[in-house]
Amino acid sequence: MQLDLSVLETVAPDVLDVLQQRFLILRNIYWMQPVGRRLLAEKIGLTERVLRSQIDILRDLQLLRISKSGMVLTKVGVNSVQNLEKMMDVLQGFHLMENKLKSYFGIRKVTIVAGDSDVQKKIIEEFGSVVTQILNDLLPDGENIIATMGGTTMSVVASNLSKLETKMRHNTFVPARGGIGEAISVQANSVSEKMAQHTGGKYRTLYVPEHVRQKTYELLIEEPAIQEVLQLVRQANCVIHSIGLALHRQIDEK
Repeated sequence: MQLDLSVLETVAPDVLDVLQQRFLILRNIYWMQPVGRRLLAEKIGLTERVLRSQIDILRDLQLLRISKSGMVLTKVGVNSVQNLEKMMDVLQGFHLMENKLKSYFGIRKVTIVAGDSDVQKKIIEEFGSVVTQILNDLLPDGENIIATMGGTTMSVVASNLSKLETKMRHNTFVPARGGIGEAISVQANSVSEKMAQHTGGKYRTLYVPEHVRQKTYELLIEEPAIQEVLQLVRQANCVIHSIGLALHRQIDEK
């Protein structure tokens, strides 16, 4: 694949430029649909004149539809975006970056998802399908214990996971931390429950608030039900977490 693309880039570099530009347009419409032309132009950094000419071509190719509410992809357009993603990963050098990260950190696999999740919220939803694929590839047959963290990103990922259970593989999701003072829907308990529901697995809850005095915490973790879940967390063979903004609070231990 990489050799073929390098030859194509040498012989017809303009073809690759057009392909990347049209893929960028289609993918952003997919993330933002329905979307107007002006907003789309601002998001992807094209002038409205250039974008208009490309939109007309993509519409004639029956890859998108235009209505009063904005532009949306047709079924053919959605399929085209999905089929082009792997090719575009190669063009954009993602495989090279993934291999560099693997080597630097000494880890087995790195997957980079294209885009800026701070600007294009649809990207976080794409994480769900990526995580599903990775787990399907890496989780062994038998009983798996998957520890999950909380947070807004994790909650969106959980909502976009799909079936992982098979006749030979069974998964139990457990929260890797207690309550963090945020909305219940983004706490680790809720995330592990949601992941279990979307993947067909089981889940356990850990009702231990994090922001309590040390003495209170020590008493809580002595409870048999809590000890049982903590033991499952220690036995986890998979952890799913995100790295984002962490909340820091001063705890009065008096």
